[in-house]
Amino acid sequence: MHALVLVVDTSGSMTDRDLAEALGGIRTTCGVLGIDRVRVLSCDAGVTDHGWSRPWQAGERLVLKGGGGTSLIPALALADQLADAPDGIHPDTPMLIITDGLFDDRVAPTREHAFLMPAGCRLLFPTRAPVFTIRVDA
Repeated sequence: MHALVLVVDTSGSMTDRDLAEALGGIRTTCGVLGIDRVRVLSCDAGVTDHGWSRPWQAGERLVLKGGGGTSLIPALALADQLADAPDGIHPDTPMLIITDGLFDDRVAPTREHAFLMPAGCRLLFPTRAPVFTIRVDA
């Protein structure tokens, strides 16, 4: 089984369109890479664990609510804490952080990670992690 942790920024600056496009891209990418389950953690000022789901269901049954400020720290901490849970997140499971980059935290996840961002957005700090842009075909 191949898994992926998704940390989804649901702050007020992330539009419904940004989220829909990102989750659509996740479904496609997981299919290509053979990832058969994702653990979704959504965050604004707090964090919500949506549990494990199949990638092709991401965005269908998942209701992402937010609208507050953005802090990714609680989501990263929860991912680490869930390593000890019976159906938790193995420390080797990679993480994809979906965000527009509008947060003050300098994040340093302990696991392999990458960022997925809407077009025209950028991180406010340097990172060695890969940064991908959501490509929207017109």
